[in-house]
Amino acid sequence: MQHVLGSTLVALVAAQVLSAQSVIAPLATFGTNGWIAPGTVAYVTTGNTERGLAYNPSTGNLILVSRAGGNNLQVLDGQTGLPVGTLNNTGITGGTFAVNMVGVADDGSIHACNLTTTASANFKIYSWPSEAAGTLNPPTVTYDASTGLGRTGDSFAVRGGGASAVRFAASGSTPAANLAQNSCFVVGPVDGTNLSTAFTAVPGTSTTNNDYRLSLTWIDANTLLGTQGSNARVTSIAGGTATVLDTVPTSAAQRAMDYTVIAGIPCLAIVDTNSSVVSIFDVSVPNTPVLLLSATTATGTLIPNVNGTGAVAWGAVNGNSATLYAMSSNQGIQAFSVTVQPPASATAIGVGCGGTPASFYEHFVASTSFDLSNSALKMINLGGSGYAVQGIGNPFVPPSAGAVNLGLADDGVTTVNLTAPFPHASGLATTLEVCANGFVSVATGNGTSYQPNPANLRNRTAASFNVWHDWALSPTANVWFEEIAGVAYFTWLNVPSYNGTTVGTVLSTFQIQLDTSTGSVDFVFASMDNTSVSGWQGGDGYVVGYSPGGGAIDPGSLDLSASLTIPLVLPAVDLPNVTLSASAAPVLGSSTNLVLDNLPASAPLAVYVFGFTAIPGGLPLPIAPGCAQYVVPLASLFVVTGGAPSFSLPQTYPTDPAYAGLELVAQGVSLTGSGGILASNGLQLYLETF
Repeated sequence: MQHVLGSTLVALVAAQVLSAQSVIAPLATFGTNGWIAPGTVAYVTTGNTERGLAYNPSTGNLILVSRAGGNNLQVLDGQTGLPVGTLNNTGITGGTFAVNMVGVADDGSIHACNLTTTASANFKIYSWPSEAAGTLNPPTVTYDASTGLGRTGDSFAVRGGGASAVRFAASGSTPAANLAQNSCFVVGPVDGTNLSTAFTAVPGTSTTNNDYRLSLTWIDANTLLGTQGSNARVTSIAGGTATVLDTVPTSAAQRAMDYTVIAGIPCLAIVDTNSSVVSIFDVSVPNTPVLLLSATTATGTLIPNVNGTGAVAWGAVNGNSATLYAMSSNQGIQAFSVTVQPPASATAIGVGCGGTPASFYEHFVASTSFDLSNSALKMINLGGSGYAVQGIGNPFVPPSAGAVNLGLADDGVTTVNLTAPFPHASGLATTLEVCANGFVSVATGNGTSYQPNPANLRNRTAASFNVWHDWALSPTANVWFEEIAGVAYFTWLNVPSYNGTTVGTVLSTFQIQLDTSTGSVDFVFASMDNTSVSGWQGGDGYVVGYSPGGGAIDPGSLDLSASLTIPLVLPAVDLPNVTLSASAAPVLGSSTNLVLDNLPASAPLAVYVFGFTAIPGGLPLPIAPGCAQYVVPLASLFVVTGGAPSFSLPQTYPTDPAYAGLELVAQGVSLTGSGGILASNGLQLYLETF
């Protein structure tokens, strides 16, 4: 059956979807329609004198390096491009260019560098703590040393500020005398210590030129992106090692660049230094960048940028909107307003119902809340189909003279061999693993953690039976093991807990009994410690219960002393909730399937419900306890499932790009044979052209 997005839905959205597309437009208030043309002001020229430009997040202004008439750092209003001040340049001297590039840290501190063209010349960084201070006071020299590179300062980027230290990355074209260094860059703190690490001959990069020479931008604290055009190298740094993680292919003239994240999308903006066209790519998959937008505000015949220099700077990012600035040397400064719509996606909302977890547990977050002293629980093996857990169990059996002290060390583990195999929910175990911290496992590999945690319980590699706690075992206060009449007894006899970080004085005794003839398991508690509080991180509390492990579904913590008056039936393996998923992202012009899974065999019918509004937290469905509604319904479609465990509903999306940005919400409802219903999770469908 083919189902096309119906006319009902199309009619409802036709009037509202035209504004939901990615857009790049000139920042009309900036310069002339988003462009400060070269020659219109004294500090933007065609003389190769402007290469460095940065955005100040503290003020919203731009810092422009201009060597026209001196070593100038001009402050421009980020909305208009008009000059609002200059930084004090007293003491800026030395280098092929005394000042060339600039960066602004997260705290608004400004850092400008010179350009050096020999390995012996000192690379310098000049720093101002803020714009306000910089207009009055000369800069502090925060780096003044040879980097060891043949040329440094053609590319420059800073990161950090405020809570984290400011760091710089820099590189440059490599002279013939230093070709063995290709490709290379240097990283160091901007703190006056003159410390830095040079990364040379980075594996996987160009060996005839420098892949980091014309632009650098930080992705995170340990990853940067560098380019000279053609290939932008995603590079991680750790200690003294640089590793190319991936490569973003670009055109040869796409050089100056900057990275940011907009609405969850990693966005790389690059300016073509020939045409001044600015392109924005989604680099979620770096080696397969997706072009989102491109534009230029420059007009007329442009003066060539023969050196391929310039800068790109993302401005403020608000939601899915941002400002963007770009400068190709000799071709002026451009400013844009950018709106980025995310790619087509299908995202689950909430969870479905109808599933049955195969685990049970109670998490006593604080040891003082433990309330199972002098009680027992029994897990009755249902012949391999699961367990019935009840609040009445066997009596405590004191260890006999034949019991063996397992001699476990603190956080220790050992294995014991059984005389007969123990049948559990997923097979037979002839060997059991015993951990000092209160759990018995049907196989090895569950570790020895002293930190009781339900998530870790469910994610163990093997099924385990638990009175998990930070027990402080000793040679005499230990675990005793014996088999009597087909029952394996594991007894933690008079064992202390940790109280603070020392061994406590209150003793506990409990027993885990495994019946090898029936597969049933008893948890039997004598007097238990609920006064000691562990001082080790994460060590306080108890987790009592069972899980098959392997990433089992979380049933939530039960109050075992109150919940087991009626037996709790567990399947051998998790029976998952009803789910709704999409076979592919809803790209306009494509076809996908909306797949309902884990339908009960008693379900002859299902309903797909559609709307435009999600209910993120879900509303409880009174007619279906444990189920929730995640969509405000506008349309529905009944389908015949015939008792199959899965059903796929084909969807073909319109080709009209006017639907880009449309959000639909879907949910599935299964009608069971007994007249009840089960609901899936919600599914938010975001339509786009890519």
